[in-house]
Amino acid sequence: MLTACLNGARLPSEHPALPVTPSALAADARAVEQVGAGAVHVHVKDSAGCDTLAAQPLTDAPRAIPAAVPDCRAA
Repeated sequence: MLTACLNGARLPSEHPALPVTPSALAADARAVEQVGAGAVHVHVKDSAGCDTLAAQPLTDAPRAIPAAVPDCRAA
């Protein structure tokens, strides 16, 4: 199975296309699934684009990906 890492421990200032929001993560998950990825690895970010363990982002991001790409696993 091919796994794509969508953002990693990066900040939005490091690349303009870095997916940070749940909708951007879902869109990128959809894009990589269309070219063969069966799973995605993501770093959940806060509104500033920093990795976070806050409850709301940890709820929103993992829900957005399977809603957009039901057959793709998020890790």
